[in-house]
Amino acid sequence: MNTLYRKIAWKVINLRQSEELTQVELGAKIGLSKFQVSRIERGFGDTTLDNIQKIADYFEIPLHELFKEEQKVPLAVHLREDWIEKTKSGAVRSFSKKFHETVKIKILSIPPKSIKRLRLENDQTKELMLLKGKITVQSPDDYLPLNQYQILSAKGDGGLRLTNAYEIEAILMVISY
Repeated sequence: MNTLYRKIAWKVINLRQSEELTQVELGAKIGLSKFQVSRIERGFGDTTLDNIQKIADYFEIPLHELFKEEQKVPLAVHLREDWIEKTKSGAVRSFSKKFHETVKIKILSIPPKSIKRLRLENDQTKELMLLKGKITVQSPDDYLPLNQYQILSAKGDGGLRLTNAYEIEAILMVISY
C-alpha cells in the first residue's frame, strides 16, 4: 500500500465512522459499491479521482483534505491511581476525577473481533478508561495495548483506532474535554 493511498484510506475511514455509517451506507449515498468503498479504505490504488471527489463532496470537505498528512495524536498509556479508589483487598471500587471544564462521558462497547474509531479535533483531550476486556489503540504512528482499568490519555487532532481482537466484548468509558 502506497503512502498516499494510506492517507486517503485513514481519512475516509475516520470520516465514515464519525458519521456512524457502514461501508454499504456510504457507498449508497455516493453511488459506489461496498466493494469500492472497502478497497478505498484498505488503501488500494485502483480507484478514480472522481470517486475520491464524491467522498469529499459527501463529507463537505475540499478534495485536498483527503491528501493531507494526518496530524499525530500523542498517546501516553498510564494507570491513573489518582482516579481509582480500591477496596482493602485491592479490587477497584470506584473512579473519581474532578474537572474544571465541561466534559462529555460516553460508554463505548466494542464487540469481539471488531474495530471502532474515535476522532480528536481542535486539540481535544480524550481519556479512555477500559472497564472490561482488552483492546489495542492505534494512531497513525503508535500502537499500544490497553488492559482493564488502565487509562489512556490522547490529546490533539487526529484519529484513534480501537481494536478488540479478543473473544469477549470490551467496554470503554470515553471522557472528552
